[in-house]
Amino acid sequence: MLALYRELWNVGFQSATLTKRGKRISRPGPLLLLYPEQLGISAAKFKDRQALKRFCRPTPEAQQYYNNLASLEETEGSPDVSDEDNA
Repeated sequence: MLALYRELWNVGFQSATLTKRGKRISRPGPLLLLYPEQLGISAAKFKDRQALKRFCRPTPEAQQYYNNLASLEETEGSPDVSDEDNA
């Protein structure tokens, strides 16, 4: 298919050939878990994440993520994932 276009309003038309797209790339399967159990976060970080929940889109995935967060009080013995690790 031939398409005509111009880059500026006061210049002549240029042509480009548009070709049909090839096969669509298949999406990869579900992601594998990196940890067998959920890592706990501090109570302050848990509270902050729950406050952020109201700003996310009301999709089931986003709500499920925030509802399933585990604080350290819920997962005793788990290592703490603190802000210092992310710096």
